[in-house]
Amino acid sequence: MRGRLGIVAFACVVASFGAGPGGTGAGAAAGAGECAQPGAVNAQGLPCRRSADGTLRWGPRYRVLYYGDSLGLESARFARMLLGERGAVMVDRAISGSSPCDWMKVVPYDLAGGRPDAVIAETVGNALSRCQLSPSGAKPQWNSVAYWKRYTSDLARFSSMFPASTGVWLAPPPATRNDRSSGYSHKAKMLSVMRKVASARVNSFAVDAGAAIEVKGSYSRIMPCLAWDPVCLDEPRRGMNIVRALDGTHFCPVAIKATIDQLRNCSPNPGAYRFAIGQVTPVLNWLASNR
Repeated sequence: MRGRLGIVAFACVVASFGAGPGGTGAGAAAGAGECAQPGAVNAQGLPCRRSADGTLRWGPRYRVLYYGDSLGLESARFARMLLGERGAVMVDRAISGSSPCDWMKVVPYDLAGGRPDAVIAETVGNALSRCQLSPSGAKPQWNSVAYWKRYTSDLARFSSMFPASTGVWLAPPPATRNDRSSGYSHKAKMLSVMRKVASARVNSFAVDAGAAIEVKGSYSRIMPCLAWDPVCLDEPRRGMNIVRALDGTHFCPVAIKATIDQLRNCSPNPGAYRFAIGQVTPVLNWLASNR
């Protein structure tokens, strides 16, 4: 295993995210008291920034809310690290097995803490939540007309809960092994739904964040190492990385039936890191141009 080489490559990627127009920098001369000049830095090292609602306050350059299911649970720590390198604080709301109607319960609480600059929402399309039940108590059948109608409606409602000044990114995870074996791409359908939902709002976007973990849009457990992978496992042969779990859905290379602790802490986990890069990159680019 080329662990040292992988760590060096990983460090280079992190460094690149800390540079450029979105970098935090030192800003203006250290400020004291009232936050009145954007770019000033107070005694605690916090910059004076203009929040999404237009007010000036001491704090991180950006505030990002992150919602997701078990695949989001895997990639959230990498997303937080990458966002942090560009001066953003990330609030992690990823919950294993969750769906958009679950997240909507906590959005008002998250908004009470200040309007976010950006929101990232990842969903594979779970149909396990009580909030998805019909008035008769029936669950939406996976991939049925009712299922997709519900996801379209819930994603639209979720996106509309945020102010127009907040950028909202909707991201499906990469294709699963079931997509390959069935010949039908659930991921492609979810991405299509997200694009439809996003098209209705100026500051909403759909992003194919899992493209770097697929081969021509299809599931693959093994892929060539990339220069920016956190590590090259050199498994099952030199120059290759294991980017998906044995269950055909998650990322952790050794996970057969992944536990929540394993999803949160699996290391190394190049697939989850690639997925985080795919989610965070367009957000950081947008923030650099719009904030």
